[in-house]
Amino acid sequence: MTGIDFNAPPGHFALKSVLQELFTVFDRRIHNLKDIDEKNFGKTFPVGEDSYLENLLRTLSSLCEHCLPSVLATLIHWYKKQLKLIEESGEGMDDKRLVLNYIFCTALNEVLPQLHFFPTVCDDSVSYLVTLAFKEVAYTDHSSYGSKYNSYLMVTERFTEVLGVLSHTHGAVIQRAFMNALNELRKENPITPYTMNCIIALLMAMKFYRIKVGIFYYK
Repeated sequence: MTGIDFNAPPGHFALKSVLQELFTVFDRRIHNLKDIDEKNFGKTFPVGEDSYLENLLRTLSSLCEHCLPSVLATLIHWYKKQLKLIEESGEGMDDKRLVLNYIFCTALNEVLPQLHFFPTVCDDSVSYLVTLAFKEVAYTDHSSYGSKYNSYLMVTERFTEVLGVLSHTHGAVIQRAFMNALNELRKENPITPYTMNCIIALLMAMKFYRIKVGIFYYK
């Protein structure tokens, strides 16, 4: 196993080992696209049926009770790096980006429940994740993804789940981001069908958020 310091303290060694193995598994899945089921994207990456990956994620979640800030920063750094590599390669970019987002959200949903141990230390990471999630759940026309639209919808659902997990500790941040996005849409006059679709998509994204959204009146 390369890149691991066997003389490191046990906690550091365990964390680095798990992350390295997890990223190895993730990288294989991102670049192995031949078996993607475009009609049911979730069946392509059934985490619950992969006991090895599931155990890695559970182990990482347990370790995050002690080092979540470092893990979140590492996951985000890995995500940004993968996005750059995908953009540079050009080949199968849309497919790889869908897979990357799905896998990234899967990892986040495992570790973010530990945020209550670090209520403010992770604010920068949380801010990035909230901004990313709202960007990814924004309305996209069906034609943009064609036959992959169902896969896109599954990925957006994963991002709304991320918002749902974050709402337990950073509900005010999510509510503020939601209101800012909604107010920007309400400024448009007249309200077009596209704007209405954007508003509907935004409201749908909040179904995992643990507050009731009131009735908004559009100008």
